[in-house]
Amino acid sequence: MNINAYMINSLRFSMFVLVGLTGFALTGGSGEKTLNVLSFGARGDGVTLNTSFIQAAIDSATAMGGGVVVVPRGKFLSGTLVLKSNVTLQLREGATILGSLNPADYQHLAFILAEKQENISIIGKGTIDGQGRKFALYLDSLFYAGKLDSSQYNLRRKRPENRPGDLKISDCKNVRVSGITVKNACGWVQTYRLCEDLIIDSIRVESDAYWNNDGIDIADYTVRSSGSAIKFGTSSVGGFKKVRIKNIRVFDTFRSAIALESVDGGDLEDVQAFKK
Repeated sequence: MNINAYMINSLRFSMFVLVGLTGFALTGGSGEKTLNVLSFGARGDGVTLNTSFIQAAIDSATAMGGGVVVVPRGKFLSGTLVLKSNVTLQLREGATILGSLNPADYQHLAFILAEKQENISIIGKGTIDGQGRKFALYLDSLFYAGKLDSSQYNLRRKRPENRPGDLKISDCKNVRVSGITVKNACGWVQTYRLCEDLIIDSIRVESDAYWNNDGIDIADYTVRSSGSAIKFGTSSVGGFKKVRIKNIRVFDTFRSAIALESVDGGDLEDVQAFKK
């Protein structure tokens, strides 16, 4: 695992991640087919539910062997979108994929989902906005109105459970996420689990919409822990600066194995961890 990060503050950062890179071909070349979601019926008015239209574009691209699905300027309301092999989702500048506020529009607790796919990309200067705070408050209101089962609600913490994250990428190969802004998740903002050849480059993350808004979670580098195992403080504000972690393997930790904790708000400046 190789991480190079610059923390703008605890809620906004640009990050580059490289995990075991081997022969990844960048998408969006001149030989690839381009499909605009508008051609499939999508409307960027912030009101029309575009899940089926955008998904149809993704399905068409993968069916033809691969292609670039373009989301142009506008606000495209959607539920869960399933990204598939050999497809690049390109968010043009001014484009926003906006999360639906209807719980029935989501599957697997994810806004953008990919499982066991390969050669997938999410790129561009656009935004993925989960509308997490609005969604969570809506779930909360359903509980108090007696329309949400108590099993879906954490009574001790007074908040709804089973909240979708913005990106959930699992067991995929050759993945690139570049240039986009990801924000306002209702749960964890991004989760990458058991992925090979993963690049996350120059993205912006705003993760203060709701509880448990981890900015990025990467779970594929052999870690066992009953506490810590690469931590970097708790509820810190504005710390860390630059980070590089390569090929690290942590096992039987029982607290720490690289914690680097500091007073909340304190800088750590330049942090490195290498396995040679």
